[in-house]
Parts: sequence; structure tokens; C-alpha cells
Amino acid sequence: MKSYYLKLNNNISLANIWIDGGTSLDKKDKKGINQILCKLLTRGCSKYDNYEFSDFLDSYGAELNFEAFEDGISICLKSLSEYFDKLFPLLNLLIEEPNLYEKEFIYCQKESLNNLIKSKENPFNIAFNNFKKIIIYRTSILI
Repeated sequence: MKSYYLKLNNNISLANIWIDGGTSLDKKDKKGINQILCKLLTRGCSKYDNYEFSDFLDSYGAELNFEAFEDGISICLKSLSEYFDKLFPLLNLLIEEPNLYEKEFIYCQKESLNNLIKSKENPFNIAFNNFKKIIIYRTSILI
């Protein structure tokens, strides 16, 4: 795990945690598990449930972004510099003391499945997938 801290300008601070691994390590029968883990890690920690955690961040105007990549998971916290010292410890708590409740896992799992279904129905994704098929077909003919 690596963590980074940046002061973007006089008013904004940003911290990022990178966890090595990612979706490329998902087992064949467990595809998407790192995406679910990424969502689950941001659903609360220590003494904060998901609502309290969200309310705390919102009360300071902070932004929490997370994404699972092929080679790792990124969790990023951005806030006004004046509040950053109050918010930064939460980022560490997400990793050190996450709330990994079964009901939250089920919620994250359902949300991931819904997002997958939506992406398959998205006209842009349908067109892009068909375009890839055409390119692959034409490329295989030339070889």
C-alpha cells in the first residue's frame, strides 16, 4: 500500500491511497470481487457506519473517490486545506479498520451487478463492442 499527499494550491489538499492488486487478480469464478471490495472499503470504518461516514465528509465539503483498476485500488480524498487535518485520519481508518458488514457486501454486490447490466444496455457500449468486433474481424482477415 502506498499513500500520497498533495497540496494542489493554497485552498485544496488531496490524499491518495493505492493498494496493489486490482481486478487482474480476480479469480475466474470471482470476477468483480476487487470492484466490490473497493466499494465496500468506502462504506464506513471504525465507529462510523456508511451514513455517518458520508455525513462527516459532506459536512466539511470533502470528496471521496475510489476506483478498482487492473493493477490496484485507488482511494482519494479531496478537501479544503483548512479541514484536511480533520479528514485525513478517516482515510487511514478506511484501510486499517473498515466496516466489512455482510449487509454492506450484499448491497455492493447488487450495485455492481446493476451497473454491469446498465453498461451492457448503454448504446455507446453496444456500439463500441460492435466496433471492436468489426476491427478484430478485419484484422484477423489481414493476418
